[in-house]
Amino acid sequence: MATVNLSTAGRTTMDDLMNDLQIEGTDERIQRAVEPFIEQNSTAPIRWADLNNFKLTKEIVPVRKMNPISFSGNPVLSDSDEKGLNSWINEKNGDSEYPARIEAANRIRNYCTKENMFTFLNLTELGLTSLPPQIGQLKTLQAFNLAGNKLASLPPQIIELHGLKGLYLNGNQIVELQDEILQLPNLLWLDLQGNRLSSLPEKIGQLTQLQRLDLNGNQIEGLSDLSQKYPCLEKFSPQIKEGLIEWCAEVSADPAQLRGRQSTSQAILDCIENNRSRLSLSGYQLTSLPEVMKNLTNLRFLDLSWNHLEKIPPWIGTFKNLEHLDLASNYLMYLPDSIEKLNNLESIFVEDNYLHFPTPQLIATLKQCDAVLRYQDPHESDSLEIWCREKIDDPEYQSRRKVVEKIRDCVCNGHTQLRMTDYNLTSLPSEIGYLTKVEGMDLSGNQLSSLPAEMKTLTSLKWIILPNKDFFSGPLNLPENTRFIFENEILPSS
Repeated sequence: MATVNLSTAGRTTMDDLMNDLQIEGTDERIQRAVEPFIEQNSTAPIRWADLNNFKLTKEIVPVRKMNPISFSGNPVLSDSDEKGLNSWINEKNGDSEYPARIEAANRIRNYCTKENMFTFLNLTELGLTSLPPQIGQLKTLQAFNLAGNKLASLPPQIIELHGLKGLYLNGNQIVELQDEILQLPNLLWLDLQGNRLSSLPEKIGQLTQLQRLDLNGNQIEGLSDLSQKYPCLEKFSPQIKEGLIEWCAEVSADPAQLRGRQSTSQAILDCIENNRSRLSLSGYQLTSLPEVMKNLTNLRFLDLSWNHLEKIPPWIGTFKNLEHLDLASNYLMYLPDSIEKLNNLESIFVEDNYLHFPTPQLIATLKQCDAVLRYQDPHESDSLEIWCREKIDDPEYQSRRKVVEKIRDCVCNGHTQLRMTDYNLTSLPSEIGYLTKVEGMDLSGNQLSSLPAEMKTLTSLKWIILPNKDFFSGPLNLPENTRFIFENEILPSS
């Protein structure tokens, strides 16, 4: 897999990325795949670990240059520094690391030339077990990439790099975060993925400028608790981004599906980063779900309606906290057996699919957790839609659309109060009976002559405000203990 590290002081654009990757052939395809992950107006470095399905002209691409500095400001190695570098190289004379040390020393020397306009140094994937003390002379350094070596520690001279903003130590053998690193005052990004850390020192709070701390792939317990203490802590591993990029690339030839997958990817990353319990992916034309979704174990609400899904993956059963699941308007013929593991489910919508009857597993699950099932034959239209279309040529149509959204939102989110006032409604849909948790309802400002029989099932309903009594000619159909009042019986406030 090619690893690309980009560090910029300004905006990273798609053109910048394409130039750095030097991609041959399928530029448009990869551009579409990675586009949703471009971070705009970011002063923090941007990490990319992806593109394993694409041919690159370089296996490892160096980090981008940051703000250029004047030639006169470049560090110069003294004669004693040169001797020190040579001594460090010769420590491994006859060892397999010897050529790597020669290469690293040459890159350090090149950095110190007057012609150098860069403020980064790339020593990745060299297999180094140590660094020379002379790195303390690189005082203009802003980004230092040491990923993929065998470093257990850094020389104390690292403390001299006061301008360092990005330090990438991922894929090394670091057991303990040393004090010198914790005294770098301008550090914005510290990447420690894939090391051997088991804890973080309290002094890490001294890095007051730190914007991103990546600890994935270590042996640190309670990372979720640490994320509350350290907001800069990276909340998702590069593998999650890689998985989403590959999933997007699967449909790169179909612009409509690609847009849907890009929007889905952004929503998933936002859900992970902000620990959200609600995820809506309705209407994205999805034909499959990315496997990285199984990391969203805190989900309570998941809306997958109005897509092109033919099956739901078995890992849906890992969503132990899920309360509301909307699978309506897809191409589902069956539900996975793991659905019965959703013990906290309160409502599941499966209408407008090819489920010819609810499966025994689904029925058992619903009985066990007393969930609401919304189901209908696939050859029938959504009954709420039918109710809306009854007035499609009437001004009431727009009001009915608003009512549909309010009912669905109320069912999915468990609201206890519902206000549908001044809609001039002439009837209510039978789906009003789904609002089993509603305790209060305001129907004033409508023209209802009766209430649907399903209103009697709303046993939690404590009070309701009804429209003008003069409109009513039919039964109220309210639960026995529900208090009601007509709007024309309400005394005006003084």
